Amino acid sequence: MLIHAAAEAQRFLDKFGVTTPEDISLEDMAEYEDVEVTYALLKDADAHLVRVNGVGRVTINSRLKPRGVQRFALAHELGHWCLHRGLSQDFFCSADAMREYRNSGPELEANTFASELLIPKSLVAKSLLKGEPQWAAVRQLSETFAVNQVAAAVRYVELIDEPLIAVISDGRNVRWWRENRRRTGGLWLESAQNIEADSFAYYANEEAHTSPQLAEVPWDVWFPHVRTGNDRELFEVSVPVREEGVVLTLLWAPCWS
Repeated sequence: MLIHAAAEAQRFLDKFGVTTPEDISLEDMAEYEDVEVTYALLKDADAHLVRVNGVGRVTINSRLKPRGVQRFALAHELGHWCLHRGLSQDFFCSADAMREYRNSGPELEANTFASELLIPKSLVAKSLLKGEPQWAAVRQLSETFAVNQVAAAVRYVELIDEPLIAVISDGRNVRWWRENRRRTGGLWLESAQNIEADSFAYYANEEAHTSPQLAEVPWDVWFPHVRTGNDRELFEVSVPVREEGVVLTLLWAPCWS
């Protein structure tokens, strides 16, 4: 079903003649689909979609910051609109729903749709996906496609053909993580795993990062529970995303796949 969700996003883009990142105007797309978009305070959701007689209304929580987070929430709801016409006509989507990339179901499909809609693979410069992972590629995706850095990092991990993991934490505990499943089968992090003091993530909020680079760290700093029987290289770059109140980490295990 995820292949279907990505294909539907591409068809959606084709319908609007999208050929450049600047063409991805979500509000205009929603208006064409008879979906009204408003921004207002929501108590228990990041976004809400209701559909009545073929007409929709999406409310995005006005507390969401920065603008890129709001755009992902809207793209997620457009995913529900296009993919789930036969399901519930009333979707309340929490922050957890926007992070659902692991379990099956409508939220994962909506996120897959949103990722392809906001950062179409066909529009990503192939040079960004070649060679060793680079933090600069995440920053470029974020700027080019007007998405937040977390969404850019997740998409980067999906597209690059390397054993790469994006970790979102508070600098002391892992909140959630996403991996390149093609390359990192069998490699995982524990739920709410502690951040070790030997990691760069532990100190990310205390340091200035002008040009972050991957640097080698001991394997056990992040994967003490994964016994490999031999020494493996592990590289980390961690950057504070202060507008979202998180630390974003990329972990690259070049010899894993």
